Formats: sequence, C-alpha cells, structure tokens
Amino acid sequence: MVISVMNMLRLKINHESTLKLRSLNKDKMKPKGVVLNVVIFIFGVTCLVYLQVMKDDLVAYPMLLGRPWLRRVHDPNYWNEGYVKIG
Repeated sequence: MVISVMNMLRLKINHESTLKLRSLNKDKMKPKGVVLNVVIFIFGVTCLVYLQVMKDDLVAYPMLLGRPWLRRVHDPNYWNEGYVKIG
C-alpha cells in the first residue's frame, strides 16, 4: 500500500519493515513500515492482513494483495486459465 492510501484510510504504521524489495527494473527499495491487522473485505470474503507501506512514487499500484492474502482466502490458483476464484 502506498502512503497516500494509508493516510486516506487513516491507518498508521505499526512497526518498521524488515523486507528489502527489488523491482522488475532491478531497483532496490525498502518499505516505510508495516500496518498490522487490516481487515480486507472482497466479494464476501473477509481477511485480516498486514500491509507493507511504500512511497507513492516507487510503485505503479496503490495497493496489491499478493500470495499471503491468496493463501488466507484459499485461492485454488487458476493462474494458467487467466482468472482467480474468490470465495
């Protein structure tokens, strides 16, 4: 999640991030921190997630839900078929 979305949602960073990320163009970046225990509700599925907070100018999307979220909602992984089934 980017800082502007975190501020819009009135969330606060809970602690420093231990992650170090590398983008597709090989740039290295470190998240600004982690927001813990955020409730996400999508298509009838509620999930508690931790969100890494990035500077707005470092990423192309305001928020990405990745593998940890997919595991929590028990995604059956239809990657080869071009869709994700939720719920």
